[in-house]
Amino acid sequence: MLHTINHVPEVQSLELEQGSLTLPNVLLISISDEIFSNTAAFLADYLSPQNLSFTIGLADQLPSANILFIQDSSLESEAYQLHISTRDIKIVASDASGAFYALQTIRQLLPHPSKSLQAVELPCLRIKDCPRFSYRGMHLDVSRHFFDLDFIKKYIDLLAFHKMNKFHWHLTDDAGWRIEIKRYPRLVEVGSVRAGTVTGFTLDVGAKSDETVHGGFYTQQDIKDVVAYAAERHISIVPEIDIPGHASALLAAYPELGCSDSATANEVKVFFGNFEQVLCPTESCFEFLANVFKEVADLFPGPYIHIGGDEVKTTHWQHCAQCKSLMQQNGFKATRQLQSYFIKRVGAIVSDLGKTAIAWDDVVDDQIDSSMTIMSWLCKDQANYAASAGHNLIMTPMSHVYFDFYQSHCLDEPAAIHGLTRLQDVYQFDPLAELEDSDLHHRVLGAQGNLWTEYVKDPTNAERMVLPRMSALAEVLWTDKSRQSWGDFCRRLPAFESRLRGLGYEVANSHYKPHLSAEQTSPGRFLVSIQSLSQALVYTLDGSDPAANSTPYQQPFVVDSTTKVRATSVLKDQQTLGQAQLSLVVHLGLGQSVTFASLTDKESAIAEQRLLNGQLSHDRIFDHPQWVAFDGIDMDAIISFDKPTLVSEVRLGFDAGAHRKLHSPSGLSIMLPDSEGEWRLAAAINQQQIDQCDRAINLKFSPEKVLSLRVIAHNDQTAWSPELAAMTPVTLYLDELVVL
Repeated sequence: MLHTINHVPEVQSLELEQGSLTLPNVLLISISDEIFSNTAAFLADYLSPQNLSFTIGLADQLPSANILFIQDSSLESEAYQLHISTRDIKIVASDASGAFYALQTIRQLLPHPSKSLQAVELPCLRIKDCPRFSYRGMHLDVSRHFFDLDFIKKYIDLLAFHKMNKFHWHLTDDAGWRIEIKRYPRLVEVGSVRAGTVTGFTLDVGAKSDETVHGGFYTQQDIKDVVAYAAERHISIVPEIDIPGHASALLAAYPELGCSDSATANEVKVFFGNFEQVLCPTESCFEFLANVFKEVADLFPGPYIHIGGDEVKTTHWQHCAQCKSLMQQNGFKATRQLQSYFIKRVGAIVSDLGKTAIAWDDVVDDQIDSSMTIMSWLCKDQANYAASAGHNLIMTPMSHVYFDFYQSHCLDEPAAIHGLTRLQDVYQFDPLAELEDSDLHHRVLGAQGNLWTEYVKDPTNAERMVLPRMSALAEVLWTDKSRQSWGDFCRRLPAFESRLRGLGYEVANSHYKPHLSAEQTSPGRFLVSIQSLSQALVYTLDGSDPAANSTPYQQPFVVDSTTKVRATSVLKDQQTLGQAQLSLVVHLGLGQSVTFASLTDKESAIAEQRLLNGQLSHDRIFDHPQWVAFDGIDMDAIISFDKPTLVSEVRLGFDAGAHRKLHSPSGLSIMLPDSEGEWRLAAAINQQQIDQCDRAINLKFSPEKVLSLRVIAHNDQTAWSPELAAMTPVTLYLDELVVL
């Protein structure tokens, strides 16, 4: 009987054979070269829970070995061949990394450790395997929340199990400096400790600190320990020192490195966001950074050092006398050119240390040396520009591999920063697809997933955020595109998840929850779909809680009236999982044209699609693409009807239904045209009245037949901005503009 194989990532070539190999209680492991000695020891360690003993020796010492490591220099680095016969196991590779990845394949063939297990049996097979991309990575932000060495090593083990080979360690940011630099001890003495952590989201109404001190850093001995641990697992660490922005923790320790007018605001940030504090491009600053990067380079033997470069605000540079002088000396016309100057200088420092600098794609312009590798997170335009300019690329787009985003829209999801990255979004990611010119595909080294930790406070939550999305990404990066199959991945996934849990990892179940979506096929007519990896889904259309005996979902269905669709998954024990809901509203604005004052044509088109699509967002998880942002301006919308239409009510959503507290309009005005074509006020509501509303404003007025309707959501409020350290106009996030 042939076995069922559930590998993740999928191998490149698998041929099952008849029969199986039963491992003897005493194993002889032979190696053809000393390069395999550590790998053989790892194999022995993996087999120990199966109550097997072993002996490792060179091939000529163990002619009758059960497991053989054989070197074949014709194979590419990281490639391997695995043959399991009824007599023995042969692992063929050109280097230790290939043999190590063969072991990860074998681990997935081994049974779960069990005291009742009488024998270890493996299927007979032949595998030929190699990675699709050379850079297969995962990121971890330890600035926002610090993670101890035990978890860092557990995280590295997880990468190794998925055949990933790069660990991007985000060590510094505004919220904490986490690496000891011996020449500058205040970096950890001051920069690693903050006075508290924001509760909720920085830009929410009433955001405040929990006033609980948060700190932690890694000594240089800790770093060396982790580097050695990762190297044994064929993982290279990419350290990131984020400059010249996101440098608040650095400037809290050494304020003289900032511009003169920023010294009073330097502190390790309690709030999360994008702050104005920035390093000043002076010779003393570059000398400081050269000394820092020298110690970093000595600690991390890998080829890369990440220098950040993202989200740099130039306000302090604009008011800095030294910066103005530097611009004049270099003929710079715009302050933004200082960013290129800064990154070029730091890139040269890293290059002189024998390393390749990586920077986020915010830095891309024609001034940056093409030897710098670009990590692309913003948009495909940046990636295409960088590739055409000769930069190598590491792809990490927010649309597919930001693992701090929500995993489902269900209201029982744990809090996340915003956005939605479902498991299938990750699996559908192709690092090459962003480049329009296939001749530039060779510029793509690979990709990585990013785990920023604003809302990820502990190891358990971190594991749930990356698993199983990391598993999907691992297959994208390892397996040839032609061998990737979402359906087959889903078939293999449950067994793989069970193995992960057996290894002591927490795994999210979000992909087994229902996901509701609707397509408006014509104004007021929606085709509703429910997706899930669960085999049984049920739903209701009356707003009631779905139960195991509710209507079974079989295929997409039509909704043509105002309806709240709710869905849940039904498990084998008849328990339910997930609370998904989608409110559909049939109203007079659907299918009509709308213009927005103060928005460009492109912005207006997006706003029209989001605000008049018949789908409410304020009773779901907050996800930016479902809302329209009005940053410090009113929403001033004119809806034009295709025929005289009787209108009497407007509804406008302004606040998310879970985890967020968004700002409300300071007022809402409804205006109708008079006989002269001028606008007259039909109804209005003020801030005090809006404060009594629950996430949405309903405003009624005398019915009137009109050809157009004007709705103004006033935005006169200001609020304290921790990012700008000033009172600033608020941003309104607005939901469906319902006209009845």
